[in-house]
Amino acid sequence: MRRSCYNKRMESISGRETWTETEDSADDLVAEFEAIDENEAGAADEVTGWDSLMEYQPWEEFEEFESDESFAEDGADEYRGSDEEYDEYDDWEEDAQDEGDERTEELEREKQFEVLTIPREILEEYDLPELPESLAIMGGTARSVARRIVAGDTELVRDLDLVYIPELGNDDTKLSSAELDDLSKEYMPDDYMYGRGIQTEELENYFLTRDFTMNQCLIYQDKLMLTRAAYDDLQENIIRPSYDTQPNAETPISERLFLKALMMKAMLAAAGVSATLEEFGMGQINEEMAERVREGEDLRLGAPNIAPALNRAMSQGAEITQEFVNALVESGVVPDYYQGRPLLLAHRIKDKCDDFTYQPDDDWKNEEIYDSLDETIMELPDRRRTYSSAMREAMQEYESYFQIKERETGEYSPEEYEWVNRK
Repeated sequence: MRRSCYNKRMESISGRETWTETEDSADDLVAEFEAIDENEAGAADEVTGWDSLMEYQPWEEFEEFESDESFAEDGADEYRGSDEEYDEYDDWEEDAQDEGDERTEELEREKQFEVLTIPREILEEYDLPELPESLAIMGGTARSVARRIVAGDTELVRDLDLVYIPELGNDDTKLSSAELDDLSKEYMPDDYMYGRGIQTEELENYFLTRDFTMNQCLIYQDKLMLTRAAYDDLQENIIRPSYDTQPNAETPISERLFLKALMMKAMLAAAGVSATLEEFGMGQINEEMAERVREGEDLRLGAPNIAPALNRAMSQGAEITQEFVNALVESGVVPDYYQGRPLLLAHRIKDKCDDFTYQPDDDWKNEEIYDSLDETIMELPDRRRTYSSAMREAMQEYESYFQIKERETGEYSPEEYEWVNRK
């Protein structure tokens, strides 16, 4: 197997770091980058933003390589980002010929990348922790920092998600499974409780398996690495499915990912940023919603998919929850009756998801609070009937009886969670 490694070559180009490829011994990790054609540099002239941070040079490009199955030593997890998160897309190649044109231009944008030095004031603003060299920050925090640098906007950050990428370090910085376990407990306690600690990933696979282009970014040390697709779409505020999610123009998007996109839109709206959804294969979702409208249903997508998305919104406060319900209404997922009434919608969804319980991210459960709650409950007509004037009146009466006021700001209280979870 041909092996190669990163050789860092720092250039004094406004904090830009590039990578050059060198042959090395078989003990080094695999990753190959090469510069793309010089004419790519011209495209950067159209880009605006924090131009003082960097001078746009030709973007680097990922090149396919053979992975080394033994790179995660000492029992470290050999997670590759496809078995769990992307299993619903495993068979897309079989149906590609029936799903429109391949998104080859999108794939090319996703293979091009840039590395920027994060300004000290932003590092201090986000209070990013000092981590081992090969441990990187991913998810919402990385996206928020990228947005801050690229567009100057601030996106709400609620937690820290980490990923272990051995290629970012060397043999001396490898982490054992025990070390990853301890780091998971320290930095990702909520995820760790549910067995979702720090995972191990290959660098190229990480970028090529993000669900949306906006998420194709990564922070390690004081560096931000992001794809050209991420840069462009962060700057234009476009929520776009990645090539991995939608390899062909008409590849159907799952309800789960569509709702996640609406959640991202809501988070940006709460921060004062107006985002648009682009290039989503909505055929199956539109058919599903149209069928449910014909049947008189008020929930036009599956309640088991809406429930966790709404729960996540509620965990991040009333502002984001209100914006998420706005997005659901605008997209036709729920009727406009629920505009401004997320708690009422949450309770309606709970009626269709007996096994689901709304709860905040942190552990607020307190038995004394539960014991002090009023246990009286009004019996309503069958709340499982389809959306109708009778249902609307029953819901209004139910809402009025418990004197639940829909909040517009702040965190939801244990009493409010108890209310939406009641039968």
